[in-house]
Amino acid sequence: MSKLIDLTMELHEGMPTYPSPWHPTVDIHQIGRIDMEHRRSYSVTLGSHTGTHMDSPAHMVKDGITIDQIPPETTVGAAKVLDFSHKGRGDKITLSDIQGVGVKLERGDRLIIKTGWYKEWGSNAYYDRWPWVTAEAAQYIVDAGVIFVAMDLPSPDDPLGDTGYGKASPIHDIFLTRGVILVEYLTNTLSITAPEVKIIALPLKVRGVDGFPSRVLVEQ
Repeated sequence: MSKLIDLTMELHEGMPTYPSPWHPTVDIHQIGRIDMEHRRSYSVTLGSHTGTHMDSPAHMVKDGITIDQIPPETTVGAAKVLDFSHKGRGDKITLSDIQGVGVKLERGDRLIIKTGWYKEWGSNAYYDRWPWVTAEAAQYIVDAGVIFVAMDLPSPDDPLGDTGYGKASPIHDIFLTRGVILVEYLTNTLSITAPEVKIIALPLKVRGVDGFPSRVLVEQ
């Protein structure tokens, strides 16, 4: 019997966000109260890359499609699981790792990269030298025709790389310039035990933005 696994981080006031000026903190403010307005309602302020979220090509590509233009068929369907749960702080996911994991990549594939790094969420370690994908490995994935990559990492890029304000993010660029849709900040990936699952990854349909928090479920 199949079961659903929720890979989505909970959004809440004070949650960690990437330590940069273009990643605002989360503000959740109640504006409607049962005892006063006879209804609950909230104002929610967050960045487009808060928690579990999807990157569209527009995140890095000047004329790339935006989050509302991503076909749902790209982000819903069968996904192959690449298990790198043996990788730890600062480890590279290399071309030989991708080739040696025993999963044949084919055109139209969706991938889930599983490392277990989400276990560091809420600590200073989470943003300190996460496992990352080398350029050769990323290029191999896009050359195989993969259309979607979801990962339990804050970024596929080298955390020690020079990717700050005004700088390129080379691994993002490899994926997004080829139209590959990315999901980052998955949680609970170690609950995935099957080599292939059905993934459902859907952001809100917000016009013209580069990314947005997404609910991500898998069925195995």
